[in-house]
Amino acid sequence: MAADYYYPRYYQTRRYLDAGEQRALYLLWQFLSAEQRTSLERRGWFEVRGSRGGRWWLSLRGDVRRRRRWGKGYVGYCMELQGSIWYPPGDRLLALMLALRTNERGFRKEACRIG
Repeated sequence: MAADYYYPRYYQTRRYLDAGEQRALYLLWQFLSAEQRTSLERRGWFEVRGSRGGRWWLSLRGDVRRRRRWGKGYVGYCMELQGSIWYPPGDRLLALMLALRTNERGFRKEACRIG
């Protein structure tokens, strides 16, 4: 692990992270901008701009939210990743982030809208 890497507050409450979780967070960390890293560290979520300009919030708890066009509130989405039943949160966030950056319209078609 890089010396400048530290775990988000969400993980500081846990005593043990297995090697897979550590690698997943480290990989996610490499893809985030400095602003996104700061947001993830302080708030437990970060903002991603979709390929069509949408503003999305991804959190370590698994929440995926899209800001409404007029800035009032948000819409939640649920996306089930195929394959394994459980993914390390870092891998899940990276997959969702890349999906939004490359094909926001496809993401919205596949995801279940909540609210």
